[in-house]
Amino acid sequence: IIFFQFKVGDDLLDSSIFLCPNYGPPSGYPCLTEVARGRPQPIHDFYLALEKFPLEVRVVESPLFPLHHIDRYVCWIRIKHELGASLKDTDGFFVALFLSDFDIVRVALELYQKENIIVLASSLHHSVWVHRTKMDPRGWYLAVIECQVVTHGRARLTSHIFDEHKDCVLTVVQEAYF
Repeated sequence: IIFFQFKVGDDLLDSSIFLCPNYGPPSGYPCLTEVARGRPQPIHDFYLALEKFPLEVRVVESPLFPLHHIDRYVCWIRIKHELGASLKDTDGFFVALFLSDFDIVRVALELYQKENIIVLASSLHHSVWVHRTKMDPRGWYLAVIECQVVTHGRARLTSHIFDEHKDCVLTVVQEAYF
């Protein structure tokens, strides 16, 4: 069962408390094909399969990166350039909503993978708070996804989605089962 409530107005949740981490532009980070190199077999194939999605993803931080000690996955993400022409200027909200669900469980999966445990995941609960209603459907978005809890095969994940101006446009909380 999916419950969806949307209203238009100026009473959106204030996003000023969510500060965008200071990362460089998307062009400075590897695409999924580059990230796949050197990964063990199931992970390598998974990243290559993600390249077939209609998304361009640039990975900034990952629990699997060497010298990484934060339970956080960060990526720049957007609809692939060749698909952008089919989008209307009013599609920004729907694009951002789609992007918010794309890779949110990745951080928890990679925490398991660090321990050489391969798991599958499914979403138990997914909540989205909208901070901005006007979003660029062709723009880059920075997804900062953190895993606060991983226990007994369950994880609670929080994602803040920032636009290119470093404004938080969405906050997502998801519970996943592994």
